[in-house]
Amino acid sequence: MLSLYAWSAIPSCYLRFGYDSSVLPLLLACVQSDSAAPVHDSPDDSGEEGVPSIVIIGGGPAGMAVAGALSSGRLLEAADVLGGRADRDNLTITFVDTPLQAASGIEDDPEQALARWADMTGGPPTDMTAAWLEASPEIYDRLVSMGVGFSTLSPDPITHVARLHEVSLEGSRITAALQEAIPAGVEVRTGTWVDGLALEDGRVVGVEIGDETIAADAVVIATGGFSGDSSVIEAITGGDPSFWPGESASGNGQALAWADQYGLGTDCEACVGWRWGRLGSPLAEQGLEVNLPPENAPWVWVNREGHRFVDETQNWSITLGSAWEAQNGPVALISAADMAGLIAGEAVDPDDAASWLPAEVLCADSLEALGELIAIDAKDMTDLRARLANADSEGTERPLQDPPDLESGGACAVQPGRIALKTFGGLAVDDDGRVLDLGGEPVPGLYAAGEAAGMLAPGWAGTNGVDGSLSAVVWSGWRLGALLAAGDR
Repeated sequence: MLSLYAWSAIPSCYLRFGYDSSVLPLLLACVQSDSAAPVHDSPDDSGEEGVPSIVIIGGGPAGMAVAGALSSGRLLEAADVLGGRADRDNLTITFVDTPLQAASGIEDDPEQALARWADMTGGPPTDMTAAWLEASPEIYDRLVSMGVGFSTLSPDPITHVARLHEVSLEGSRITAALQEAIPAGVEVRTGTWVDGLALEDGRVVGVEIGDETIAADAVVIATGGFSGDSSVIEAITGGDPSFWPGESASGNGQALAWADQYGLGTDCEACVGWRWGRLGSPLAEQGLEVNLPPENAPWVWVNREGHRFVDETQNWSITLGSAWEAQNGPVALISAADMAGLIAGEAVDPDDAASWLPAEVLCADSLEALGELIAIDAKDMTDLRARLANADSEGTERPLQDPPDLESGGACAVQPGRIALKTFGGLAVDDDGRVLDLGGEPVPGLYAAGEAAGMLAPGWAGTNGVDGSLSAVVWSGWRLGALLAAGDR
């Protein structure tokens, strides 16, 4: 059995994702000089003659990472192309202790991240959290060796440490690099929907595709999360209308559907990464589209003590969810005129807010009067006026460059809704990626990687998740692929 810090197969080399990185330069040199060599073969890597023994369901980053560690197998993807939701530009990924950070004068390491993990994610770190952070520099270096480039750094909204690495457009996309790493011995089938699992005496022995059964010694579920499934989101939130799936949400909940069908264990289903940037679903339900400019936003987030607590340009941050929860339901303050300007396609009169604002948006003629409506002390609102006049950053990364005018024509307050973006729970797995049953025992022949298993393992990213989790998704695939390639199944 491979340990938690599993060896990950690279063409004719092995890179240990653990605490010892002293041999990393030699290993990377090996990769560069012998990139065409096959990955490690298991002695029994084939089942029946001509039938691949390992089937991977899902061709996103996790599935491709698993496939890249094998010499043979079959990768099945429902869409017409591989890549999943990560096949796009403008990706930012979390790493610690990288050369890009060092070159930018940023001091960061796993211990520093672990110390603030609960603040960032809403939950304590696990052993898997620590293992991923320790492996982070090596994950970064391996991606760079595959042609992926990283350009700029940005801070998370809680610790303000710049550990979010933006993928450079000048390098390879991560999905392209992972796809290129899939060996010729792995058959890739796109446009292929898997209907279910084939079981025999309690063991998973293949998958069902229509009337076809593909036999396998091991099946890997890498179908993504469930944040795109409105029924699951509704169940998690109790039908709260301020929560809803986002258009770019990942996964349709297929793994959870199979959990119900086959009696598989699940964990941390309420661990969802929410995006907090939209001014509430009540507006959307009334047919009012709210546009939020990404920079110099004409509103300010305040907590129940009237203090600005976060940089408003980071509204799309998942990590912001943890700060949000800690603020006991903050609100966005905006002038009545600016609120009217954000309502797309509506002919509205800023001086007659009652004629166009839904009841969930509260407006008043003055900050003090608005404070009464939203239960913020009048003195705190008065202090806020003075702080905004001085563009006070109040401990956030960025002072307000253009504070909203909350005096002329009145001000409004609205509590933003939450859009489900990623899931950090899912199928229950052990440290080797084996799917567990309802009793906590491994299901023979069944594994999970990526967001289907909470990115890495349920609970590793607290209850609110963390930004830039793609590195955990890829690492989970590499680790599991190495285990399967070694025949440890």
